[in-house]
Amino acid sequence: MKSSYITLGIVALSVLTGAGLSVVDNSLTLPGFEKNHSQEEHDHGSHTHGDSSATNYTLGSDHAHALFYVNLNGSEYDFSREKFQLRSSYVHLENSKPHIVHKHAENVTWSFFLETMNIELDRSNKTCVTIEGNKTCGTASVVLNGEEVDTLDRKIRQGDNFAIIIPRSNQTIQDYMDNELPEDYKPDTGRSIAFENMVLSPDSRI
Repeated sequence: MKSSYITLGIVALSVLTGAGLSVVDNSLTLPGFEKNHSQEEHDHGSHTHGDSSATNYTLGSDHAHALFYVNLNGSEYDFSREKFQLRSSYVHLENSKPHIVHKHAENVTWSFFLETMNIELDRSNKTCVTIEGNKTCGTASVVLNGEEVDTLDRKIRQGDNFAIIIPRSNQTIQDYMDNELPEDYKPDTGRSIAFENMVLSPDSRI
């Protein structure tokens, strides 16, 4: 009797698949609704590590440089190590120049840049900065172009000067804000790269 049920089942399945149905994960699926596992895996893997908004950026749509500093307890944080270089194709620290941010896409924000660097800034109570798992808290200054800012969702612009300082020090703020990009990182100096005829993948290292 069991063999009869099995035979009937096979016949029924043959009829259904002949009608255009397919079997996916042991379930019947109508044409046009098949699960595409490889596409799902590809889409998930295409996101830049640590950021879900990276897919909104177009690589090569902008080219700009800015200054970036973190000073904790009177010491400037060392971002010259290789682990901090080229963390994202959209925005990254200039190779061997740990204070110069290099942007390759429009609308990239300071928040996104910090995220790519795995730098956490918590201002819910007192300001805390976490870098490489080490947290520093205290009265702080988060300064962009000489202005204290309460949001990091500001787009990075050519010539920006951004600093995080704990504890707050007016002199340190002034020292950093007086800094300027080197001449060869300013506009119209021949360093600008033309992307119009270049095809770059989001995983490119520039």
